Amino acid sequence: MREALTSRGFRYLLSAVAVSSTGDWLYGAALLAYVFEQSGSLFIVAVASTLRLLPYILFGVIGGSVADRFDRRRVMIAADLIRAGLMLLLTIAAATSGSVWLAVAISFAAAGVTTAHHPAMVALTPAVVDEEHLAPANSILSTVEHVAIAAGPALGGVLLILGSPAIAFLVNGLTFVASAALTLRVHDGSHRPERGNRPADGHGFLEGLRALRSSVEIIGVVVVMLATTIFWGLETVVLVLVAEERLGLGSEGVGFLFASIGVGGILAAGVTGRLTAQPKLGRVLAASMLLSGAAVLGLVATRTPAVAYALLTLDGAGSIILDVVVVTTLQRTVAPQLLGRVSGTLDSVAVAGMLLGLLAAPLLHRWTGLTSTLLITGIWLPAVALVASPLLRRLSVTSSQRFREIDPVVEFLSGLSVFEGASRPALEAVAMSLRTERVRAGETVVREGDEADDFFVIATGKLEVLSSGEAGEAPRRMGTLGPGAYFGEIGILEGIPRTATVRAITDCELYRIDGQAFRDAVTQAPRISAALAGAIRLRLARTHPSHRVATSGASDE
Repeated sequence: MREALTSRGFRYLLSAVAVSSTGDWLYGAALLAYVFEQSGSLFIVAVASTLRLLPYILFGVIGGSVADRFDRRRVMIAADLIRAGLMLLLTIAAATSGSVWLAVAISFAAAGVTTAHHPAMVALTPAVVDEEHLAPANSILSTVEHVAIAAGPALGGVLLILGSPAIAFLVNGLTFVASAALTLRVHDGSHRPERGNRPADGHGFLEGLRALRSSVEIIGVVVVMLATTIFWGLETVVLVLVAEERLGLGSEGVGFLFASIGVGGILAAGVTGRLTAQPKLGRVLAASMLLSGAAVLGLVATRTPAVAYALLTLDGAGSIILDVVVVTTLQRTVAPQLLGRVSGTLDSVAVAGMLLGLLAAPLLHRWTGLTSTLLITGIWLPAVALVASPLLRRLSVTSSQRFREIDPVVEFLSGLSVFEGASRPALEAVAMSLRTERVRAGETVVREGDEADDFFVIATGKLEVLSSGEAGEAPRRMGTLGPGAYFGEIGILEGIPRTATVRAITDCELYRIDGQAFRDAVTQAPRISAALAGAIRLRLARTHPSHRVATSGASDE
C-alpha cells in the first residue's frame, strides 16, 4: 500500500475522492434535515432519499458511457464543477427557505452528474498506478470511501448544530471545487477516445452490456456485487436497531459499530493485493461472503458491545476484500475502452441492491422482530454463496485456467527487451490483451498518419517500414523487421499519429497487444527501459528529427 502511494497521480486522485466523497455524504445528512425542517413530513423525507438514489439506477450506464467517450480526468473535473454550481443553487434555496421540491430536484441533478464521476475514477485508477499496485490502490480508495460514509454525515451533523443546512450545502460545494483542483493535478496516460470513431450512445450501451455478460468472471462479480449491496442495505438498518435494542448504546452508538467495520477494512486492506492475485477468485469471493455473514450472525448471540465491535471488524474485513476483488477483477478483465460503461452499469446494480436492502429491513423487522431480521441478514450472503457455488466454481476454474494459459506468453514477453523491468502482474495484463494475427504478404498493418492504438510484436515473417517523414515526401523504405522485433510503440508512448507505414513482405504472424496494456507495462517505473527509450530516439531521428521526445527514458547507452 505504501508503494501504491508513491504514485503522485494516485495521491492526488485519492485526495480528490476523499474530499468529494466526504462532502457528498455531508450534504446528504443536511438535505434530509432541511427537507424535514421545511415539510415536517417523514414521507417527503423518504421520497427525497429515494429520489437521491434513483439517478444511480436510471443513469448509471449513461454516466459510464460518458466516462468512456471523453477524457476521464476531464469528466471528473467537469462533474465536480457542475456539482459545485448545483450546491451553490441549493445553498441559495436553503438560505431563502425555498421550496423543498426545488431542493430535491437539485439533489437529483447532482446525483445524476455523479453517475459519470465514479466510473471515470474507477477507469482512471489503472492509468495512475501500475498493475502490481492496482489491488492495494483499490483497497485504499475503498477504505477512504467507507470512512467518508461515516465522517461525512458526522461533519454534516456538526455543521447543522453550529448553523443551518445552507452552511453544509456551501461547504459541500467547496469540497467539489477542491476535488476538481486536485484532479487537475493528476497527470496520467489514460484512455483517450479515438477521434472520429466514437460510438453512438445506443451502440455504446450495448457494448457495455455485452461486456457484462462476456465472461464467467464478470457475470460472477455482478451476481456477488448485487447480493453484497443488498446485504449492506439490510445491515445499515439492522445496526441502528442493534445499537438501540440489544447493546444499549443508544443512537450515538451506531457510529462506533460502523467505525468497527471501517477498522476491519483497514486491517484487511494489506492482504487484498495477494488475494486478487490468487488464481481461484471464486473461492476468495465465497470466503469473504461467508466471513461477513458469519459476523452478523454472531450479533444474535451477544449483548456485549466489545464482542459486537470485534465481530463487525471481521465483517469489515470480508467487505473490503470482496469490494476490492470485484473492482480489480473488472479493471483487469474488461477492455479499457469499455471500463467506464461496465463500471457505471455495476454502480446501477449496486445502488439498486442497496435500495432493496434498505426497504426490506424495516419490513422484516416489523413482521419478524430483530432477532429474525439479524438471522436473515446474516444468512443472506452465505446462502447466495451456496446457491451461486456453481458459478463461483466456474469463476475459480476460469481464472485458474487463464493463469495457466497465459504463463507461456508471459515467459515469452519477459524475454523481450522492450519489457525490461516490467513486473509479472503487468506482463499478465499484457498477455491477457494479446491477440494473434496472421497477415498476408503485401498487406499493410499500420499506416503512417493514422491514430496509434495497438502495439505489435513479430512472431514469424518479414515486414518493411516505409515513411514519408515530417517533410511529407514520397514514402521511402526505412528498413525491415523480422521475428522478435516490434513496432507501434512511438505513437502510443508519445501520443502522436503513426510515424511510418509497416507492410508485410512475406506471410507473417503477429502478436497484437492493446495499447493501454502496453503503456501500463512499460511506464510503471519512473523511467522506461534503456532499450525502448533508445529505439524511440533512433526511429524518430530517422523519420521526424525535429520531434522532441516526451517519453522519459533511461540513459542513451
